[in-house]
Amino acid sequence: MNPRKLDMTQDQEAIRKALARFVQSPSMAGSERLRDFMSYIVEESLAGRGADIRGKTIAQDLYPKSGTSHENRDNLVRVDAGRLRRKLADYYAGPGANDPLRLHLDKGGYMPWCEEISPSPTPQAEPIWHRITARAAWAAAALAGIGALAVMLLTPAAPIPAPPPEAAPQSGAHRQARMAEREALLAKSPATLHAANLCEIGRGLLFPIAEPGNQITAQETFRQAISRDPSYACGYAGLAHSLSTTSLLQPPGAAKDAMMQEAVQSAQAAVERDPTSGWSQSALAWAHFTSGALEAAMRHSALAEQLSPNDGNVLDF
Repeated sequence: MNPRKLDMTQDQEAIRKALARFVQSPSMAGSERLRDFMSYIVEESLAGRGADIRGKTIAQDLYPKSGTSHENRDNLVRVDAGRLRRKLADYYAGPGANDPLRLHLDKGGYMPWCEEISPSPTPQAEPIWHRITARAAWAAAALAGIGALAVMLLTPAAPIPAPPPEAAPQSGAHRQARMAEREALLAKSPATLHAANLCEIGRGLLFPIAEPGNQITAQETFRQAISRDPSYACGYAGLAHSLSTTSLLQPPGAAKDAMMQEAVQSAQAAVERDPTSGWSQSALAWAHFTSGALEAAMRHSALAEQLSPNDGNVLDF
């Protein structure tokens, strides 16, 4: 099949999966600075700012300033970019040879791009009994969860909000706010910025909810975010969301109970660290819902929407 170059601003879910596979691969073990580097340039490109990535902005956002001159930091960016290109080449020549998507970082620049090597077969090309055999159990469990959600939504407890308008292109003010946020995270520590990058990757893996492979990858990504900065709430909240979803799709038993318990504990840890975050409150709402505490779920869900009315993930949950 002919390779197809993906649109970095449109095919975000697939690209985040490709990024997660690469940064979590054994070839990147122990290369935390390169993980930060790759996560940063991919997230910037997904946000539509790929053409604006420069060595100086990478140095400013990712590398500690103390004890390092601007010139040395710029040189370090170039050296790390070369290392990252070799890591990508080695990964796709080895463990990632069969990956359906490949990330690239061309020489002379810092804007990554992604190509699809093996497009998924069309639905007509896949026998229907294959799909039924592979997904029947998950579909049945997902329908049960969706049915429970439908009952709640159809109950006249509160009006269902209209879907948010389609996001407008990012303005200069939005870009400045985004850069200020990243600078504030970096000022706390490079580990916090890395945790934030991992959290963004994980959030992109949470849907569709009935894909177990997505949830496993998301959980590993959120656990890495927690390990990078245990004081940062987002990783705990994301882990709680994913564990709750997975527990919803599990048959009754000890494994399901343990998963729900960990989900609630992770959500509570997120709220303790950042109670004003809609993402944290949404995690606690979803964990309560999947464990059957519906009144608490609705209370925290309403609070989450009030705190983060423009967060698509919060509104989805």
